[in-house]
Amino acid sequence: MTHLFLSFFGDVCTNQSVMKKIVFTLMIITVAVTHAQVTQVRDIYPGITSGLFPTGFTGLTNSIVLNGKLLFVARGTVGRVQLWKSDGTSAGTLPLGLPNSVGDANPTGFATYTTTTGTKAFFSANNGANSNFGSNYELWQADGTTTGTIMTSEINTATTSSPGSFPSLLTVFGNSLYFKAIGGAFLGEELFVTDGTAVGTGYVKNINPTNGGDSAPRSLTVANNKLFFTANNGTTGRELYVTTGPLAANISSIDICPGVLASSPQNLTAFNDKVYFSALNCSSGITGIWKSDGTVGGTSMIANVDSSGNANPQDFIVSQGLLFFTANTSTAGREIHYVDTNDQESVYRSINPGTADAMSTGNQYIEYNNVLYFLANNGTSGNELWRIDRSISGTADTAMVKDINVTGSSNPSNFIVFGGKLIFQANDGIHGAELWQTDGTEAGTVLVADINPGSGSSSPSDFAVLNNNELLFTANDGLTGSELWKINAATLSNHNLAMPISNSIKLYPNPSKAYFELTTNQVIEKVEIYSMLGQLVKTFPVQNQYETSDLSKGTYIVKINVNNVYENKKLVIE
Repeated sequence: MTHLFLSFFGDVCTNQSVMKKIVFTLMIITVAVTHAQVTQVRDIYPGITSGLFPTGFTGLTNSIVLNGKLLFVARGTVGRVQLWKSDGTSAGTLPLGLPNSVGDANPTGFATYTTTTGTKAFFSANNGANSNFGSNYELWQADGTTTGTIMTSEINTATTSSPGSFPSLLTVFGNSLYFKAIGGAFLGEELFVTDGTAVGTGYVKNINPTNGGDSAPRSLTVANNKLFFTANNGTTGRELYVTTGPLAANISSIDICPGVLASSPQNLTAFNDKVYFSALNCSSGITGIWKSDGTVGGTSMIANVDSSGNANPQDFIVSQGLLFFTANTSTAGREIHYVDTNDQESVYRSINPGTADAMSTGNQYIEYNNVLYFLANNGTSGNELWRIDRSISGTADTAMVKDINVTGSSNPSNFIVFGGKLIFQANDGIHGAELWQTDGTEAGTVLVADINPGSGSSSPSDFAVLNNNELLFTANDGLTGSELWKINAATLSNHNLAMPISNSIKLYPNPSKAYFELTTNQVIEKVEIYSMLGQLVKTFPVQNQYETSDLSKGTYIVKINVNNVYENKKLVIE
């Protein structure tokens, strides 16, 4: 069919600009056919303007799956940022009411909560209806219908220049939904609770009653049938708080640093029937690892981490019976640490030997098939995909899955488990930041689709699974801006766009002085050599030996085309 179109247009079109448009259109058609398993759901804002707003790792706060539909934030042709829904089809992707008829509603901070009338999505949104200021961020809820998209309660009725309660950190605990919000002129930012009704929405306790001060609750975390959080009462600084229910009498505080000095707890994480966190040891001035069962007597520090300085522990996650986190020590740089159920703390493995950092701050983790995956840098391969698999004995339990970008860092991010695979974004240095998958093996770590063809990046993010068989996400194909895309689980499992061929191709000798050879059981179609800056320097037809004597000494990338699948090999020429 494509050949017929080419013949027809070749006969009737002589204008060069018209031909360019036709060829460009055919390129788009070709890409769509090649990547039929990855399709755009709808161009919500037609043209190059983005209808969606990619937010990467934090994207799930701006979207949520409810009753088999995706609720998300988008800007359509009306030009306003509103609440949308999608069932994965173009026809089923449409606005879900307009909380703000004159401006941006900016829904954010989604959480699902089951009320007496069903499970709903709760979020913050602006209906622009307070006073004359056109801004009024309050607590809203949606059941997936236009009529069911309503404001839960107008918590802050003050007519100030920045009205609204700005609810956030929505957390389900017990039979209630807790969050922080601004109460109004005489009640600052405090802990609130709702049962989904206006009359059942209110503040739990005015923790900082000083002239409408803010206690600013943070890190709401459920552990062992208690809700832990941090707050500032205005006199003792930011400390640990705990509540067992929605009444003021249920709240108690744990003043780790007595007096005005604050211990500033952070990274609250449920582990071993307690909450673990980082906090300041007032006597030493060092931030260490602490634990609490919700009582003063059951709260204690378990490790300094680095007695010679502030290790700044963060990025806590529980996996395979351990509490993992990253910390920066004077002798090892920032590495991945652990705490076990006996409260023993140490570096788990030294990924980047010496004092250089192996881990970045704000790291992303995910557990897939009982294995922990994350980004790390061993000092030679750049930021790549690593894993910890405690079913493997010894130091081999920690290893790089694959050096995806052999010229630099692939920077894997935005992880989600879907279709029996781990899906993520990565940049192999050739295709830009695109959609990748892994089954945990090097050979099974492959490119799913080059949505923005060539070196451009589609930057897939904000992944959400619908009905276990479709993955919806935000991506930019370079033509329509950031829009809603999808992939089906069945086509993903049968995916062969980027076949796992790396283990079957051998390049030698390497380093090379005059030539190199390739051995493989695959059919090679073309071989190209690129500089480390990505410039094409030589193209070969298929042959027994590939001459390199005319190239300058240095490091190059050999790009091997096998059945329209590309594999990159690093080549050193001496």
